[in-house]
Amino acid sequence: MKNILYFSLVDWFWIKQRPHHIPEILSKNNMVIYLCSSPWRGAKHLVNSHLSEQKHFKKSYFKVNKNLTVIRKKILPPKNMGLLNIAYKPAKSFLDRHIKRYIKKLDSTNKFDILILTSPNQISFFTDDLLSGKFIIYDCMDDYKEFGGTHTKEFVANESRLINVSKRIIVSSEQLYKKLLRYGSDIANKIVVINNAVDTRSFDYRREFEDVNIDYLNGTEKKVAYIGTVEKWVDLELILHMALKHKDIKFYIIGPIGKEIDLRKYQDIKNMVFVGVQPYEFIPAILKRVDVSIMPFKKIELVKSVNPVKIYESLAMGKPVIATRYEETEKFGDLIFTYETEDEFEKILVDLVNKKESESIINKRIEFAKENSWDRRAEEIEKLWKDF
Repeated sequence: MKNILYFSLVDWFWIKQRPHHIPEILSKNNMVIYLCSSPWRGAKHLVNSHLSEQKHFKKSYFKVNKNLTVIRKKILPPKNMGLLNIAYKPAKSFLDRHIKRYIKKLDSTNKFDILILTSPNQISFFTDDLLSGKFIIYDCMDDYKEFGGTHTKEFVANESRLINVSKRIIVSSEQLYKKLLRYGSDIANKIVVINNAVDTRSFDYRREFEDVNIDYLNGTEKKVAYIGTVEKWVDLELILHMALKHKDIKFYIIGPIGKEIDLRKYQDIKNMVFVGVQPYEFIPAILKRVDVSIMPFKKIELVKSVNPVKIYESLAMGKPVIATRYEETEKFGDLIFTYETEDEFEKILVDLVNKKESESIINKRIEFAKENSWDRRAEEIEKLWKDF
């Protein structure tokens, strides 16, 4: 049993995904502390984004199970969040010193064997002596350079240092593997690709989900759903065009809405429904009730590095998926449908909502999902420190 500090990019109550599943499963055989940043603002959209039971939502410290402890701290990002510059810099400096001292105290108490960091900027909270003798893993889940506020010398320096001190670097896609090689081909032997996956206990095709209240999906019309964060990379215009042309299909957009997304132009479209965030345990029931799952991403640089979690979850429920065609989605082969153009998307969509799929293809999707569970991914990660 190892003592692990998992430093997460996202709050424990954000949409349940890779940074939640991995430490949760690792806690079966190890002692894990999940350290994350808690929201600075009201963040009402987070209330039901992970669990419908929110007894710990306002807490900064709580146990998920006997081996997994969640600690939520106030951490300022490296960019200004709208604060006056005159106040931002001293506030960040003060809080950064506090986090450094807090992590040092945590290590003194827990004697961490393993450090898993999920963002280059997190390395700035660790002194060299604190890193000494530990098995350090950099879990790179996204192309961070494509997010705002990361095009700085500080970010590059932090990522370079994190790569240098890491024993292993985990990437969630082949594209991320290629991108990290810009730091030098000599790090190739450190990098291992561990794709995203699915929680096969929650996403169980055989369940009836009678206890889940999703009445908005009770209608008789054909149902198409996008599930995930709604940000600049989601092609809402494509969904709008499909909704206007196919009044007999209802399009559901389920997930938190980015602050830069303006929904006013969609509010009068009766068959384009923005549901908002739903508890994680509702998602399997939602997928079971819809006819088609869609992932209409714009093919921007950020998206090219995404190994989509929602494809695994949709396949686990036996559902047909239509996704933008790029390297990571093409790997799913004939298990999903990919498109380049709007016309191609429409043709696939119309075909899928008007035909009954064979049991063989449904079973093939479910079997694929079983082979790609979060349990298996956690086993791969544990093997990385087997001899440590």
